[in-house]
Amino acid sequence: MDALKSQIPEVDRYFGVNSMKEILEEIGIGVQERSVDPESNHRTGHYAFLKISEGCDRTCAFCSIPAIRGKYISRPVKELITEASHLAESGVKELILIAQDLSYYGLDLYREQKLPQLISELLKIESFEWIRLHYLYPANFLRILFP
Repeated sequence: MDALKSQIPEVDRYFGVNSMKEILEEIGIGVQERSVDPESNHRTGHYAFLKISEGCDRTCAFCSIPAIRGKYISRPVKELITEASHLAESGVKELILIAQDLSYYGLDLYREQKLPQLISELLKIESFEWIRLHYLYPANFLRILFP
């Protein structure tokens, strides 16, 4: 963003892709910290997406996501379980976990891969009939299953 600021100084404010709170404050809409809203999970009928992280730490030659979305940032397990519980209460039967790389989940926040623990906690929510995983990076998959 610094490069943009120096190249286009006429712009009053710059916001990143994760700056929703700052954007809302800038336009005068008060906002509290992230609230759990089942409708914000792209809910369609019986299924909903649950985004467990943002960004990516990989440097794949074919991908620009790290440059666009930033570093990998895992959401805390407790926050995800709360949100998933609300989704279940609203009638969701199929929960789809999404991230740029689910297998990396937890490394930034807990210093270890936490996807198995997250899934174990989600399985305790009995109303889910399916939990799908989108997307797992193959290099880490076996380390998750066989630590």
